[in-house]
Amino acid sequence: MSRFSVPVTTKAPEETCKALDAAGVPKVGPTFSRYTASNDGWRIGPRVTPVIEAENAEAAEARIRDIVGGECEIGPVRPFGADD
Repeated sequence: MSRFSVPVTTKAPEETCKALDAAGVPKVGPTFSRYTASNDGWRIGPRVTPVIEAENAEAAEARIRDIVGGECEIGPVRPFGADD
C-alpha cells in the first residue's frame, strides 16, 4: 500500500477534523485563519489534508469521502510527499 494526501475543503472544518480523528486518520492541518472583528479570535480554516494508506488514489479518495461525507470538496489526491 501507498500513502496519499487527500485535500478536503469544507464549510464545517471542526466536524471534518473530528470525523477524521474518530476514524484514526492522521492529517496535515488545518490551518487557522480569519481573525474575526467580533473578538472571536482565530478560527479553523476550511482546508485539511488527511494522509491515508490505500491501494491507489481512487481508493484513498473513496475512503476519505466515506469518513467526511458528501458535503466536502475533495482532491486532487496525490502521493504523500509529492511536490505541489
